[in-house]
Amino acid sequence: MAGIGLATSQIASSVLVSQFPPPREDPFIITPPFYISVLTGVIVSIIAWILLTKIRR
Repeated sequence: MAGIGLATSQIASSVLVSQFPPPREDPFIITPPFYISVLTGVIVSIIAWILLTKIRR
């Protein structure tokens, strides 16, 4: 599950940074693309966890 979240987060981060490059003086960890990519990864991980628990029943 962590792999799914990390992969989704990386894809979202790459897309957002290529479309909206942050200013050079800001560290990447405080930019909106970082927060959006982390949130996307968490949401996809939760969805995957819910689906996997339903399949096991």
